[in-house]
Amino acid sequence: MNETAAAPVARSAGYRWRLLWFVVLVVLATLWFERHLKAYVSQTAIVGGTVTLFGLWKLVLDALGVAGEKGPADWLRRAFTSARAPGYLGFFTLLIGTLWVCTSSIYLTYDSDSRGSGSYRVEIWQGNRLLRPAEELNPHDKFVGQPYFFHFGREDLEFRIAKPVGYEPKKVPWNMGSQITVPVPYTWEPLELHLVKIVPGKDFLHSLPTTATSPGLRYRLVLAQEGADPDDVVVVEPLLKTVVFTGMPEIELAAATGDAVVESTRVEVERMLLRMNTTDETRPEILEQLFASVAKRPIGRLVAGDKLRIRVYSISSAPGAQPVLKADQMLEFKDRKATTHVVTLEKLPQPAGGTP
Repeated sequence: MNETAAAPVARSAGYRWRLLWFVVLVVLATLWFERHLKAYVSQTAIVGGTVTLFGLWKLVLDALGVAGEKGPADWLRRAFTSARAPGYLGFFTLLIGTLWVCTSSIYLTYDSDSRGSGSYRVEIWQGNRLLRPAEELNPHDKFVGQPYFFHFGREDLEFRIAKPVGYEPKKVPWNMGSQITVPVPYTWEPLELHLVKIVPGKDFLHSLPTTATSPGLRYRLVLAQEGADPDDVVVVEPLLKTVVFTGMPEIELAAATGDAVVESTRVEVERMLLRMNTTDETRPEILEQLFASVAKRPIGRLVAGDKLRIRVYSISSAPGAQPVLKADQMLEFKDRKATTHVVTLEKLPQPAGGTP
């Protein structure tokens, strides 16, 4: 009698549907853990896969009619045929559904390329504020990041490699329930940077002072990006007999003008002095003056299509004297890649009897 009554229960449609329901929930829960908590929970796929296979195995046995008799050992059959089973399954369905809808996550993964390896400091900006403190990503880090609960709506996040410099920011849409994984730095484009080296030409070499206290005329260098706000104009005063590095913001400029770059610029300027027919006696002294203390003046980032206007004024100490324009040159940036430009300051033609 007991065996005859147990078989229909084990093979009932309700038991099979509840067991299948449970298997689907396990799969969804496993995927959620792998999707949003992969940096914190390991072996989730193994555990979830094992439970899923066990449930499917039970379904197959029941469909074949070899599920076994009802007894103390068949705890799974008792659980899914109890009156409370639909309530429990419904609760976990609501819970997992809520987690899927209301959870998003952001992770960085180390994925270096031929441009080098090492640690990277990545900032994630949400509008004008940092979403969280900058992340330090090292070669041994598989995933760095976290989940975010109850993030609704859609907005764009900006990922920036703050250190080392030289990479374009990356914009990524952040949607409700999304999972963002950003490889660093493999998928990042090189930053478009333009280094400008301003070198005094032949006329300025003879007239520019070597120190701020040197007697004679003072000079003012004015750097202005065409169309930019007047407040963004860069002024170098007094302009001395030196090489001026500019063309990019402060952090990028500091990274782009290391000792190796300064030394290579020295070689370029020495060749330029040779073309000016300077003597072997005066050339070393001029080089020493130009590179005794190079000037680094950051400016707003320049990109292809921008124009940089370079002007030099002489300023007399006489009462009421007005600055006199001595040089006016325009530099246009055409390439959408990192470039270096050497600008030789040349004086404008001066009227007879004008100031030097």
